[in-house]
Amino acid sequence: MGSNSINKNIANALKVIYATYENVRKLIDHLYILASENSDYVSCTDKFLRWNKDKNIYSWADHSFILIFQSEKDVELDSGWRDGPLYVVDISLCDNDEASVYVARYDYSDVNMLPDRISSSNHHLLHNPLSHVDPEDDFIKYTYDGASYDGKVIDIAIADKTYWGLRRIVGYLFPLTEITSENAYEKVFGEFDKLSEK
Repeated sequence: MGSNSINKNIANALKVIYATYENVRKLIDHLYILASENSDYVSCTDKFLRWNKDKNIYSWADHSFILIFQSEKDVELDSGWRDGPLYVVDISLCDNDEASVYVARYDYSDVNMLPDRISSSNHHLLHNPLSHVDPEDDFIKYTYDGASYDGKVIDIAIADKTYWGLRRIVGYLFPLTEITSENAYEKVFGEFDKLSEK
């Protein structure tokens, strides 16, 4: 293969990435509209979170987009947080060798342990809940059936020091291609409703 073909392949690959980003942007915009117009969930950030570390080449192409919500039914506290869990959507383009969507509820011992503002620098604390499974570290233990997961913190000291007092993550994941504009409400906010009962 000549260098001209390789150069065209590189350019075409980048075009595919940009087209993917455009579709992800449309999905994010659609979810924010659904949240504000049709759900009992309010966004906790003014924009999605993404991993941003200029020195790491894997951050040069965004691969995870996190949206954070809380339930309007939970009482608003003086801190600005609501007295309830965070509901998180992680649109992940390459975890587990496929594009996936994680929908999860993050329970904390005290939501006032959360920072005043969650920013992209906190991305790693919410990205891919199952990535917190480390055989060398007994921070959290999961049950996982290939679609739904339930993780309970077993090292409270680590949870309090590093993860804002996290106690439990419960949720599910599905392939990105399963979400459409027609089923997005049920796939995200309908699942949030189910997770609120677990």
